[in-house]
Amino acid sequence: SLKKLVSEAVLIKSKKKSGESITKTDIQKFEKKHGKIDDFSSVVFYTGWQINLQKKHYFTKNPGLSVSAAKYLASKKISLVGIDSPSIDMGTDSKFSVHQIFAKRGMLIVENLTNLEKIKPSKFHLVVLPLKLKNATGSPVRAIAFVE
Repeated sequence: SLKKLVSEAVLIKSKKKSGESITKTDIQKFEKKHGKIDDFSSVVFYTGWQINLQKKHYFTKNPGLSVSAAKYLASKKISLVGIDSPSIDMGTDSKFSVHQIFAKRGMLIVENLTNLEKIKPSKFHLVVLPLKLKNATGSPVRAIAFVE
């Protein structure tokens, strides 16, 4: 649905190091400070992981969401979740647990986002423009943030 690709979004800045996860508590701390995340909005995580892009461990030790964080977002009817690391899952999660949780709920995932540090407000408008591909489960996208 196009509504999932053009949405209100929140940016949760949660700096993480190698092998650290974004937790349900991290999300709840954000909500306590900025208010509850609205149903059907998008949630984007800035971990700072992009600085490791040229390092060998970029794809294997990346931060990602914990299972409890993923279940919490799924319970909130979030449309799309984005992150600045190569996967929404922890680099060590070979079962892709978070992908599976979100797929069952029809939630979209956008990974490897860049320039998130340039978004200052916690709320913005997000437009995600994927290629139109047949029989594909993913696509490169152009992700655009509109801030006020």
